Amino acid sequence: MHEKRKVGRPAMITLDQIADAAILELDGITSTKVAERLGVGQSSLYRHITRSDDLARLAVDKALDAHQWPAKEGAWRDFLERTADAFLDFLTQYPGSCRALLELNPSPTALVNIATITAEYVVKQGLSPREANVAVNLISVICLDTVDRLDKNEQPMPDGQGKMIAAQQRKWESQANHELREDMQQLLHAKARTWMHERFDIVLDGLAGRLEKRAV
Repeated sequence: MHEKRKVGRPAMITLDQIADAAILELDGITSTKVAERLGVGQSSLYRHITRSDDLARLAVDKALDAHQWPAKEGAWRDFLERTADAFLDFLTQYPGSCRALLELNPSPTALVNIATITAEYVVKQGLSPREANVAVNLISVICLDTVDRLDKNEQPMPDGQGKMIAAQQRKWESQANHELREDMQQLLHAKARTWMHERFDIVLDGLAGRLEKRAV
């Protein structure tokens, strides 16, 4: 008689190990990729998670917690600008994090915690809770949109003839206003940080003006 085969126990992995592997696979993350990186079957993952987007959430939460955020010091505007720079650094350091944050709903816990800490500090500097929440939200919106748009500009065109940024530039070449056309073509090729600060400065100028009026 043949001996009955013993079924081996599934490989034991922790939620922390899954998060580490998910960070490395964040750009185009799938349960298959994460399981292969860990050397386990997908069933081992689903002992810890319930949905596929849980992997992206785990990765983003852990990476955000480990990221270097600015010290809570200085004037409100300087602090918000440094926070925006730190968030942009995060998005560029972890390819795929921008797309994950745009798609995850509700927002990852770590992002909400960072937003709360940031808002609490600028409230102490004279902003109202509403102004603080809106300002922090705009940091997220502007940074995510900047990285997302620049990523899309680098994608190949459907016909394979160059990148999408070339099509964007051709659209503006047909515009009659010379000054606007030249400036937009420069912005299309600007670095992410330059494009982000150009947008963010207009927002902060408006907020600074509001605070000045209130102080009169």
